[in-house]
Amino acid sequence: MNYRLAQSDTEGTVVLRRSRAFERLLAVLCLLIGLAMLFPGIALFFVPEAWPYTPFFYTGFGLLFLCGAFLLATRFVVPDCLIFDNGRCRLTVRERRRRTTSEAAIPYGEIGGFSCLRNPDRRSRGWCVVMAKKDGALWTLFEAAREERARELFNRLNSGVMLGADTGEPSPPPESDLFSVSAAEGATVISWKNGHPLRSSAVPLLTVASMIMVLYGAWPMSTNIVFHVIAGIFMIIVAALALYGTLYNFGKTRIVTVTAAEFRYREEGGPLPGKGFTLPVTEIASVLFQFSTSRMESLLYIVRHAEAATYGKIASGDITPADLLQVMMTMARMKRIDAGTVSTCDRIALERLLQRALEERSGRTGL
Repeated sequence: MNYRLAQSDTEGTVVLRRSRAFERLLAVLCLLIGLAMLFPGIALFFVPEAWPYTPFFYTGFGLLFLCGAFLLATRFVVPDCLIFDNGRCRLTVRERRRRTTSEAAIPYGEIGGFSCLRNPDRRSRGWCVVMAKKDGALWTLFEAAREERARELFNRLNSGVMLGADTGEPSPPPESDLFSVSAAEGATVISWKNGHPLRSSAVPLLTVASMIMVLYGAWPMSTNIVFHVIAGIFMIIVAALALYGTLYNFGKTRIVTVTAAEFRYREEGGPLPGKGFTLPVTEIASVLFQFSTSRMESLLYIVRHAEAATYGKIASGDITPADLLQVMMTMARMKRIDAGTVSTCDRIALERLLQRALEERSGRTGL
């Protein structure tokens, strides 16, 4: 789901639009295969002579492909358009979700620059174009197997985006209806809910159910008892994790409280207990999230001063064998806030709300 250069009607802008041709093609193929297997599978339930396992096998596979088509078409969402506006000295992130279009702005003053480097997710091959923010976050805008393709976009961004023309204006106020902000005595409280957990979990749960149907339908195809035991344990674990995720997020409210001395995060409500943590404000180096065209990032990271250097290596993929132990220890200790399935624009708004609350309460800047 790479971004590609697009024609702009406005002088002094560099426009990147996402390309979803490959994902759409895969979604259509999954849809056709799913329908071709689902209807015969359902019909076999009404054929008395059919082997009792066969309907489950075909119906399960059909549902599995249909779930794949739905996820490809709807769940993996990144902004439709990135507009580098030299006149206004900012990057506008434009995102269409369902029937609404939202925007978020990142001033040029928050952007450190662009890089063309080896893809940290594929150390042996592949290149990517990355936008580095000054808070330490990396935005992967383009991925390619050949360096020439990545270098072409990198050169265009370097020559067309005038980061040095920043006017020094402060970040625009975050705009989002998702978050509630209130000022209590000596504290700023930010709270939100991550949408509708039952609606967002319906397809994953159906995917797990279809996998169970496929394994049940394939049960007589193997007489190896070890296979049956391993398959059964695997499906029990997958089903338990899917159900736990649904119950955990049901009715959860995320709450961040920032005072001059402390940063507190807690999760309230729902049938299962939530997580939380408290950090001294003086230990926090930055609040950020990563962006990538190939994976959905749902976490915001609260990076402490002691973790900043190691986290930078993790984000850029610049890890040596000698760093592995330190990386594992850092990732285990690092504090995270689960933003769930909110849009990228809402994630930018949450990041900015947290940064501003820390700056206003502690008097620090550059978070």
